Amino acid sequence: MSGESEFAEQGAKHDFRKFYETRIKILEKESSQGPKARARYDDLMKYFNDNLFPSEDAAEPDVDEEEATLLHAISDEEKESEDANEGEGPANE
Repeated sequence: MSGESEFAEQGAKHDFRKFYETRIKILEKESSQGPKARARYDDLMKYFNDNLFPSEDAAEPDVDEEEATLLHAISDEEKESEDANEGEGPANE
C-alpha cells in the first residue's frame, strides 16, 4: 500500500482499483484449480464484498455525525464522477 493516511479508490501514486482488479483476476484463475481452491476464492470474495467493499444497498455503518457527513460527501463525489464519465466515449455521428 502507499502509506497514505486514508484509503481512497485512487491514491496519488497508486491506482488501488487496478491493484484489486488484478488480484481478483489472479484469484479467479487460481480458483479453477479444484473445489477447495474455488471454495477459498468464494470465501475470500464474500469477505471482501461484505466487509471491505459493501454494496451501496448495504445498511450504512453506525457512525457519528462527522463521519456520516464525510461518507455522504464521498458518495456524492463518486456519483458526480460517474455522471461525468457517462458523457465520455466515442462521439455519435
